[in-house]
Amino acid sequence: LVLSPNYVQAKLDMFLIYGTLGRTGEAEAIRNELSSVFSVDLIKLLDTYLVYWGGEEEAAIASLDKLANSQEIPANYKGVSYLAFGENEKAFSFFQTAADQDDPYVGEMMLTQARVLSREHWQSIKKTAKFMSFMKRFGYDDTWPAELENRANSITDFTKVTVRAKGGLE
Repeated sequence: LVLSPNYVQAKLDMFLIYGTLGRTGEAEAIRNELSSVFSVDLIKLLDTYLVYWGGEEEAAIASLDKLANSQEIPANYKGVSYLAFGENEKAFSFFQTAADQDDPYVGEMMLTQARVLSREHWQSIKKTAKFMSFMKRFGYDDTWPAELENRANSITDFTKVTVRAKGGLE
């Protein structure tokens, strides 16, 4: 954000990091900044995260279900959101859609977002047959756990160091 203050993906990532850390006021401030550049449905998606972080999991999932058919929200974003909310089955259908649309980042996004956003959800999916089958589409074989876990951990560690440098994570 220092190098490129208008880089939307960095702001979106900071929104997710702040919310995950429980710093919803800062997440909401970023949401408000993004409202001038995001579509209405993408802002509704961010609002859904705020509802989820506020402890209203069922309401957040219901809101996400209403946004599921939106053409304004990329399939991989929907998948990551369902994954973050613990709705693994729903998440996989959107990741499959993104993969079918040749989204080059869906494998990485699924891996890193699952690991960074929610440790417990990551633990629940990382060794399932469905996840293995999905990752094989991206060239990973049965030796994937160590390689992907190392990559996910390095991204998580980088995130923690970055947030700590800003005075966030203890």
